Amino acid sequence: MQNPHAPTNLDRSAEIFSIGNELLVGQVLDTNTHWLIKSLTALGAHVRRATMIRDEYEEIGDELQRAVARRPRLILTTGGLGPTDDDLTLRAIALRFGRPLELHEQAYEWVALRYAYIATQRPNFDPTMSESRAKMAYFPLGSQPVANPSGAAPAMVLDVDDGVTIVSL
Repeated sequence: MQNPHAPTNLDRSAEIFSIGNELLVGQVLDTNTHWLIKSLTALGAHVRRATMIRDEYEEIGDELQRAVARRPRLILTTGGLGPTDDDLTLRAIALRFGRPLELHEQAYEWVALRYAYIATQRPNFDPTMSESRAKMAYFPLGSQPVANPSGAAPAMVLDVDDGVTIVSL
C-alpha cells in the first residue's frame, strides 16, 4: 500500500537550506539561493521555502527533519561540505537520519585529483590528502556522491524517506 503522504511523481516541490555562519553575520552574500530558486522554477519546480541555518549540528538536523516531515520532493542544501571544522552538513545529516558516515573511494579520488590539479596551478601548493581534506569523501550510508566540476567537495544525493530526496551542494 502506498503512503498517502508520500510525494507523487508529479510533485515538484522543493525547499532550500543555505548553511553557514558567514551568511548569518553578513560576511557573505547568499547568491546561491537566488540562483537555485530561479533555476528550479525555470524547470517547473515549486520552491516552498528557503532558509538560512547556522553551522550547528542540532540546527541543521532539526531543520532538515522538519523539512522531511513537510514532504517536499526535493530538499537542497548549500554549504558545509568543505574541509574545515565548521563544515558539518553531511555529518549532521548522517547523525539525524541514523546513517553512519563511510569513506566513499570514488569521492576520495575526486578530492585528491582536485588538490593535485590545484598544485599544478599554484606554486608551493601542497596537494597532500590531509585528514581535513579526506573528510570531504565521507558520506552518509546509502547516499551517492556527485562529482563537483567547480570545487573540491563532492555533492551528495540521499533518498531519506519515501520520495523525499536531499541533495547537498
